Amino acid sequence: MTLDEAIAQIQRERAEAQRALAQIEAQNAALTAALAERQAELAAHRRLSNQLQRQVGQLSVQVAELTAMLRRFMKDPPARPAEPPDDDPEPPDPPAPAALGGGGPEPQSGKNGRKPKAPGRGGRRGPGATLDAEVVDAPTPPQCPHCPDGGRLLARDTEVTVKLTAVRGFIRRKIIRRPVCVCARCNQRVNAEMPPLPWAGSQFTPEFVALVVYMKFVLMVPLDRMQKALAAQGADLPLSTLVYIIARAAELLGPIDGEHWRQLKAGPTIHVDATGFPVQVAGFHRLWHGFLDVFCRDHLHVYQYSATKHADGLAEKLAGYAGTIVCDAEARNGAALGAAVEANCNAHPRRKFKDAAATQPVLAQEGKSFIDRMFAIEADARRAGVRGEALRALRKSQTRPIADAFRAWLLRVEPALVPSDPLRKQVSYYLKHFDGLTRFIDDPDIPIDNNLSERGFQMHARLRHNAMFAGSHEGAHRWAVLLGVCTTAKRLGVDVLAYLTWAIERRGTHRGRFNLPVRETTPAAYRGAVAAAGRGVGAGEGHKAG
Repeated sequence: MTLDEAIAQIQRERAEAQRALAQIEAQNAALTAALAERQAELAAHRRLSNQLQRQVGQLSVQVAELTAMLRRFMKDPPARPAEPPDDDPEPPDPPAPAALGGGGPEPQSGKNGRKPKAPGRGGRRGPGATLDAEVVDAPTPPQCPHCPDGGRLLARDTEVTVKLTAVRGFIRRKIIRRPVCVCARCNQRVNAEMPPLPWAGSQFTPEFVALVVYMKFVLMVPLDRMQKALAAQGADLPLSTLVYIIARAAELLGPIDGEHWRQLKAGPTIHVDATGFPVQVAGFHRLWHGFLDVFCRDHLHVYQYSATKHADGLAEKLAGYAGTIVCDAEARNGAALGAAVEANCNAHPRRKFKDAAATQPVLAQEGKSFIDRMFAIEADARRAGVRGEALRALRKSQTRPIADAFRAWLLRVEPALVPSDPLRKQVSYYLKHFDGLTRFIDDPDIPIDNNLSERGFQMHARLRHNAMFAGSHEGAHRWAVLLGVCTTAKRLGVDVLAYLTWAIERRGTHRGRFNLPVRETTPAAYRGAVAAAGRGVGAGEGHKAG
């Protein structure tokens, strides 16, 4: 091929490539136009879909309104006049509500002549009927929104709806104006007496001090968050002021906590348990890991802080007690008994036998079945209200044979297990503490477990999670005092905030006027005062009782 022929060949190929490129560009333009057309159609469909959704919403509202109107008309159909009046009719009087004496149909019997079942407590509950109510009257619509020309509306009924609302700022200033007099005889100045205050010269009322204690030890609100909540309502207090209020409240209520401790040590049993308590110590580069002991029985709860978990500290607290200590089988508890008798908790080995099923499923379940049967007997007795000597007889006749069979099973299984087996450890634990774990059988005052004290730590655990630590050893002691008083009141079912107000009034500047011994300012005494005054235990005005 000559050079001219090669050039002509290249020119022809170039022309073909240009034609192919032009064809591709034309196809691309057509696809772009088609895409733009499809996008325009999609936008139109979206607009149409939104319009249809709005129309469906409007129709749903109209259907609901028409359904409500139809139900009202079917319940009380209006009388049809013989002839249409010349003028617009006057609106009829609304029917009187049944609660105001308007009467109403008696409830009809259901199937088989039975009366309809009373509503239960389950499901969605309405707002509390005991709250103060704010009545809001909605304006009457000027005309019918469904008629094209707007028809005149006739008042037919009043629809009442109850909702829960909130009012911003429940903190108020209390302005106390006292008359100043002068004696006509001696010309001496005489002032009216101040109302009860928590302490002399206090800038806060008993209600406010009670609120601070309630927010921290019942609602579990740390002081820094409390400070922000109060500031949002106009009470901008320094954090140090809130700490001071807590300290003074602990001084006022400390004797009540001491009375609870005296009552606990005078009883037949005390539940004991301990948990960690981080404390901030000045000059220490990290948190100090202290401990909080709980001592409880029935509704009585006393918390005491210790910087260490040494047995001598617990022994000093329990000195002179000769009853039964219900606790876990720890060396610290055993060393602090003194003249007391130890009864151990069966809930702990019950959980451990369940965990041991991972390595010994058959034997662990077999051993746990003995404890399960003892717990089942206790549950049945509790439901039946069996107590005292009847409970002792029941335990001896039903629980004792199970415990003896369990001991024989433990002695038979222990040699067959290697020392490192988790089940072997639990078998040895139960055998070692068998007397303490089965002491409840012979004493009806002793429970099968120590769950009461474990539940007593629930409030402390939540507050410890929110507040993270106590600010000092002294703050930890105050924490223990106020938590014990609030927990006891809560366990009694009284209005804790009302009780705190009531107690601070009687332990404050008017202590001499009330002249009440400490035992008559406890939550139990408050409950009795409220009952004597003829009010419910949880009544919000209960702090005025007595």
